[in-house]
Amino acid sequence: MSDERTKPKSGSAHTELSRAWDLLEAGDLQGARQAARATLEHDAESPEAFNTLGYILALEGDLEEALAHYEQALANDEGYFEAYLNAADVKLRLGDVEGALEAAEQALEAAETDDDAVEALLLQMDVLLAAGRVDEADALVGELPDGPFESPALELAVGRARWEAGDQEGAAELIEHAAGVLQGDPDAQYQLGLLREAGGDLRAATAAFLTARALEGKLPRPVWAEPATRFERRVGDALRRLPAEVQATIEGALVLVEELPGAEIVAEGFDPRSPVLADTVELGKGQTLTRVVVYQRNFERLVADPAMVDSALESLLGEELGRAFES
Repeated sequence: MSDERTKPKSGSAHTELSRAWDLLEAGDLQGARQAARATLEHDAESPEAFNTLGYILALEGDLEEALAHYEQALANDEGYFEAYLNAADVKLRLGDVEGALEAAEQALEAAETDDDAVEALLLQMDVLLAAGRVDEADALVGELPDGPFESPALELAVGRARWEAGDQEGAAELIEHAAGVLQGDPDAQYQLGLLREAGGDLRAATAAFLTARALEGKLPRPVWAEPATRFERRVGDALRRLPAEVQATIEGALVLVEELPGAEIVAEGFDPRSPVLADTVELGKGQTLTRVVVYQRNFERLVADPAMVDSALESLLGEELGRAFES
């Protein structure tokens, strides 16, 4: 969940809580936690402090403890919109789809502004899609307004929702405008690339995808992210756990770990957000090379729960290799 929805409102936040968010934005999770806990020393029931601590714990991957803090925030303020959103997000990441949907519906009931309502609807759609209830999610698209929106990030999210529901015409204007404002946002530029690609403008699509790739490389890594050498070992272990018939397709393969796809292959049409490249290339003189490249940053984007890294990696590699080398 974006910290724009989580941080305290201007003029109402305790000094320590405001400092906690300043520290969070600077990447100092330990300092932010201390500042949030200092707020509880002044107000032991502060829902904002519990919500902030929950957000920090979620960033660190401690989802169960994060949820407990969000629930405490809601126990202290049953109309706390942001805490409902955050609780729904964590429940979804924990696999509790029904609980996430209930929290998202409660967020909609607690919404005080049109933008609040839109964000709650978008979260409901995410939960329904995760549950495979595509028709129900698509039905909610019709309830989304056309704007204008207070936040360009929200405008982009609505555009993406319309896009994913198949309403490219309804999505185009929203995505175009949001991407123009959010020029430093990789999500906005990636969505713009998809829009350009669908419209047949491959040159503009490639430019947008390359921009998204470059911006992605500047983002901070998740706090649980590992050094490349350790991640390489995880990849090797995951490959060895795959079924024998899948392992046979990559016998003798070159296996690499990179941060992101190279600019060259993105320019050739490779998706800059794909987590895996698996193929066989001709070397000449009848020789071939099978290669498997795992893009660590793109994989990290897909992981909802850091405790599930190994199983997620094994599942991803099994699917990607099966697709690439199916006979």
